Amino acid sequence: MNLDIKLIREALVIALDNYNGKPVNLSKLGYTKSDIQRILFDTYKIPIDDENGHPIKNKYEIRKEFSRVLYPVLKKIDYSNVSFNHFNCCCFDFSGLIGVKINPQKIFFKRLASAECDGVRFVGFFKNVDITRTDFKESIGKKPKQLVKDLKRTNN
Repeated sequence: MNLDIKLIREALVIALDNYNGKPVNLSKLGYTKSDIQRILFDTYKIPIDDENGHPIKNKYEIRKEFSRVLYPVLKKIDYSNVSFNHFNCCCFDFSGLIGVKINPQKIFFKRLASAECDGVRFVGFFKNVDITRTDFKESIGKKPKQLVKDLKRTNN
């Protein structure tokens, strides 16, 4: 099926703009996981540089970001069937988003710095993940070991 992503995004914003019900699961509207990825995210290929700062031929990191068109309705979508692999989490506020599940090892450049992670369910490890100034207070599931130690220390 050849989808006109731009039209679907615009229709989604119109349909959800005044909607106040339970967050919508796009897979229940008949979209495949692949379709949902294309609808929700803009995807970029970022060249990887060698130690001298020169791009390595045919080496890329994939970066996904929510389509700006969808920003007004992001909190009205259920993300329980959405992959956040390669998502650019740095400085992103997940507050109010439902069903977000993230493996820190699979996000863009392993950078979670300055993210607001309210309601995010973490699966996987935080090894070598940049969590500078990240707020995990209302997150669910696994948390970085140092953060857990710090929370225990402040609660005693």
